[in-house]
Amino acid sequence: MASYKPKFAQEVFSKALFFGAFLLGMSLGYKPLLALVYQQRAGQALAQVLPVGNNEYGGFACLQPFVEEYQQRQSLINALGYLRKAQAYSPSQSHVDYLLGRTFCLLGDYENAIAS
Repeated sequence: MASYKPKFAQEVFSKALFFGAFLLGMSLGYKPLLALVYQQRAGQALAQVLPVGNNEYGGFACLQPFVEEYQQRQSLINALGYLRKAQAYSPSQSHVDYLLGRTFCLLGDYENAIAS
């Protein structure tokens, strides 16, 4: 019976060690993944306002007059929230900054667009 307890304790310890390693791996790898998820959601919201491949303004959001329609502005505000979350999870992604600049331009906030 005495040999059973150390073996049981060893199994519990190895499972706890595996679980700890799993949690450590998740904490290191989930942030870039979440950033991409929020970036994709923001892209969908932006596509409702400025369709992909729109060459009327050369693809530059600041050349298009800022959006005044309520539903489109709400879509841009939603995109802005997703982009802020993506930036918080992965601040080194330059594409998020680019999308933030486009969103601010479409909202008419040119100072924040330049800062992005």
